[in-house]
Amino acid sequence: MPDCFDYSSDDTEDDDQYGEEDVNCNEYDDDDFYKSDDQFDGRNQISDYASEGTNRTDSEEESFNSNVVDSPGGKIKLWKPIVPKDLMPDVDAIYQSLEEVVEMYKLYADKAENHNHPLETKEERRYSKHARRLSYKDKEFIVRSSTSNIGATKAHKLQASLQGGYENVGPEAIDYKNFRRKVGNIIGDKDAQVVVDKMNMRKDEFHNYTFEYKFVDSVLNAMFWADETDKLYYKEFGDVISFDATFRTNKYGMIFVPFTAIDNHKRSINIGAGLLSNESIESYRWLLEAFLKAHVKHPQLVLTYQDPVILQAVQAIFPNSNHRLCMWHIMKKLQAKVSADFLKNTDFRKRFTKLVWNVYIEPEVFESRHATPRSDENYSRSESVNSFFNKYSNCGNLLIYFMMNYDTAIGKQRNAQQKLEHDTKNAKHEMTLPSGLLEHAAVVYTKKIFYEVKKEIFKAAWYYSLDSVEKIDGWQVIMITQTDKSKQLKIKCKVIFIV
Repeated sequence: MPDCFDYSSDDTEDDDQYGEEDVNCNEYDDDDFYKSDDQFDGRNQISDYASEGTNRTDSEEESFNSNVVDSPGGKIKLWKPIVPKDLMPDVDAIYQSLEEVVEMYKLYADKAENHNHPLETKEERRYSKHARRLSYKDKEFIVRSSTSNIGATKAHKLQASLQGGYENVGPEAIDYKNFRRKVGNIIGDKDAQVVVDKMNMRKDEFHNYTFEYKFVDSVLNAMFWADETDKLYYKEFGDVISFDATFRTNKYGMIFVPFTAIDNHKRSINIGAGLLSNESIESYRWLLEAFLKAHVKHPQLVLTYQDPVILQAVQAIFPNSNHRLCMWHIMKKLQAKVSADFLKNTDFRKRFTKLVWNVYIEPEVFESRHATPRSDENYSRSESVNSFFNKYSNCGNLLIYFMMNYDTAIGKQRNAQQKLEHDTKNAKHEMTLPSGLLEHAAVVYTKKIFYEVKKEIFKAAWYYSLDSVEKIDGWQVIMITQTDKSKQLKIKCKVIFIV
């Protein structure tokens, strides 16, 4: 499969403008990769001078080694130059001007280290190697930014905005990119194993957490996971579910399959997710079996797009569930089944749309007029969920980055759901009709559903009327008339109840 991996993520747009090139990833010692700036005091370490020993005489080598001393903590060996006493800086010395200080240091540096470059100004210090070292906070910021699909260069831009300008950020954008690349190099080919270990750890630590995975020839072939919240959502709202495959979410081309339901706020919620290496019948069967193992109960209705592989898998694993197709795909198929002249015919499109979206039509009548079964809005919401997750992932992601992005997306989704619960709990509704129905509806429905029910109750009060109520052979027959806003007759219907 093509490798579209790019640790810079979405951050390549600016670097080339200024001719930046990646610096050597080994510019710093490996130990420096894990250390923050406060562990370095700016003094030269012995390793910085190791390369100079090749041209020294024996006496010079002995003199050099005699100048090696331990740091105050004893962890680092330092080189202490020998210079005449009158040139050594005095502790607590007072100078009349900055020029005197600069002149003093020039004389000292010339004897001590043979400096061959000018001293840096205050404004130029931020370009020094020491100033560009990444602190622990910088590294943490890069990693946390990546959980929201923010790459290294954009993370650097964001850091500059937070710090009040680029001059207040020591490391350059290329340093951010090199760090993220180095993290990826450390993970290397252990990526899948890291993810599996992490998910198994969650399974051990968290109550009622489900994680299933499958390896084929030592390669991760499929995985499914659902936490306790996913299972609670499915228990309450799992009568109708939908799922759809999403591509280009990770480096390895694994297919992301989120399972979606609709909650009592009419919002999409996640009830589990999986990753597949391919779209074979075996893969989908394995995934649906893992889903059923986690949730136990079969859904009443499953909505998918028109794929014979998925159709066979659903029929095999959910034999008692109804399976319907995506309305979006039904309408899209129309372009392939009908000639261009018909598609341009406004009357035909109007009649076809009325047929497909007629909620009152009986299934047998619909099947006789159109061979493709219809579905509800749930699958369009599944498409929306895919778009939602795509904002937090890209084709260059390692699996570990993908899982971090997934956790961030789920956190946002659940935070929104909690906010809706809070709004419902604290809602104060205006009762515009003298009816106890509204008061009851305000108690049993969420805020979102209440306003929809209120609208229907309002329409019933103003546009519907009871013409007659009769009892016929043990049945109660009610004739209802519906009018439009101008009081013109719209429809008459008969409602029958068992007495």
